[in-house]
Amino acid sequence: MQGFGKGLKEIRDRFDTIMERAIKKHEEERKKRKEVGNGGEGQIKDLVYVLLDIHEDHNSNIKLTKENIKASRSW
Repeated sequence: MQGFGKGLKEIRDRFDTIMERAIKKHEEERKKRKEVGNGGEGQIKDLVYVLLDIHEDHNSNIKLTKENIKASRSW
């Protein structure tokens, strides 16, 4: 059973790395949009963009961490 646990940890670690890259890619795209000046207004946003908006909004009643975003998995 130890091999099973180790395998699960490796899969979880790989998934976490993939999710970190995806979030970083979205953050970079958002930064570019903000530099252009419109902040992405009028553009279609996927779930990750919406979750990052909430994450960055310090006035929001909802507090999200990057761990919360990674856990959403629906994207």
